[in-house]
Amino acid sequence: MLSPEHRAKAGKAIQRGILTAIAIPLVVGAGLLVLRWFGYAIVVNPSPSIPVGFYLIHYNDRTPERGGYVAFDPDSQASSYAYRMGWIRPGAPYLKRVYGLPGDRVCVSDSAVSVNGIGRGVVKRVDRQGKPLPHVLHGCIVVADGRFFALGDGAENSYDGRYFGTVSVNRIRGRVAPLWVFQ
Repeated sequence: MLSPEHRAKAGKAIQRGILTAIAIPLVVGAGLLVLRWFGYAIVVNPSPSIPVGFYLIHYNDRTPERGGYVAFDPDSQASSYAYRMGWIRPGAPYLKRVYGLPGDRVCVSDSAVSVNGIGRGVVKRVDRQGKPLPHVLHGCIVVADGRFFALGDGAENSYDGRYFGTVSVNRIRGRVAPLWVFQ
């Protein structure tokens, strides 16, 4: 049997625990709302196409920068393929690194992709489940004004520009910065 003093201490500990359980989500939620108000959002990337982790999207900065990450919506039948395959949930943006900007030369063969003569990865005919992958680009192109070419860092298993081609800069939701990634 607990003494009245121990019962009071246990009751206060339970109250603190309940208040903490309520306060933490409220504070985090308020912080996320404030971030959104200033044009930012925190997203989780579970895909190995770029390092898995937490990223900050800056919605007020939509300028692609070589080597930087961007969040964008697909703009072609081929790029929406990932939604149909269940690799990414509908409405979620792609998070990829910008490799090609207007004027850059992108070459895609049956086996490799390069940007300005630098090899950037392999090209596969089928995905890990043996299903055919779309191939929009064949041969070499010059990235047109108002478009960019994006690849994932996990080039081997990334569904990216080597399969769906270049993307309109108008499809960019914002620039992306890693906050906390798991290597």
